[in-house]
Amino acid sequence: MRILNLSFFRILLVVFCFCLFDSFGQQVLVGKVLDASNKQVISNASVSLMDSTKTKIRKFSLTDEKGNFSLNLGNRAATDSLILKISCLNFETILLKTTLQAEHSYFLNPKTTELEQIIVKTKPLERLSDTLIYSADGLKSRSDEYVVDILKKIPGVSINESGAIKYNGVPINKFYVEGLDLMGGRYGQIVNQLGVESVSKVKVYENHQPIKNLNGVEYSESAAVDIQLKKGTALAGSLKVGFSPNLNHKNLDVSPMLFKKNIQFFNRLFFDNIGEIMPRDFKEVDYGYLSENSLIDPFTNSLLHIGRVPS
Repeated sequence: MRILNLSFFRILLVVFCFCLFDSFGQQVLVGKVLDASNKQVISNASVSLMDSTKTKIRKFSLTDEKGNFSLNLGNRAATDSLILKISCLNFETILLKTTLQAEHSYFLNPKTTELEQIIVKTKPLERLSDTLIYSADGLKSRSDEYVVDILKKIPGVSINESGAIKYNGVPINKFYVEGLDLMGGRYGQIVNQLGVESVSKVKVYENHQPIKNLNGVEYSESAAVDIQLKKGTALAGSLKVGFSPNLNHKNLDVSPMLFKKNIQFFNRLFFDNIGEIMPRDFKEVDYGYLSENSLIDPFTNSLLHIGRVPS
């Protein structure tokens, strides 16, 4: 019985010594990861031990919410050739040789990540049944100023000096801005004065029948043009003033315009007593009529027109 007890104690002693030796042979690397710019802790930073080729990861850990990490390095002699790598999103990665010290602080420098440039291009032309939709950006160039400049680039479109539009040689039967025919046959003013920077799309309705009750019943050879605005709102217009030194002869031409999706406003005042004729773009063009909301003053040749989309 004594021999058995003695053997048992010897075995325990051997196991204890082995564990004690093994524990002394193990090395643990502990540290804290901080932001070099403000000394704030960095959580969820990746901490790994790599071999000298930097291709194989031997140990891996993440920093906790206080920026701390712990790596068991194993036998000290085997760690001499290992590389410590610390990385985190939006910070520069650091690579260091392992150093067995007491707790050590590691600082990461913030890094600005430049995103690859992405260029979004709109389709220059889409077709939906009898409707052609042109992107204004696809039509315009640096020298273009007004709607007339991009309309001339649409295949089949021709425009004369007064702004009258023909499509495939046939006069259009409607000119819309956001689906509203504000000017009737006097759209030349819009064509020549609405800035191209306000336009997002140009729609061409082929074989357009403006009378809904006749749509699908009576065929139309004429097209219509619809100007779509970028922000749903556009301002345009012009001002021309002239007078003689004694103020006996005067010339005034004012034409403010406001376009919105639900209401549009146009007012033109033309006064002259020096013999200058009315501008061509003020006159009615190939298609046209003045709606009952258009008021013309025969003495000043002024036109006031307010249009509203029916609710």
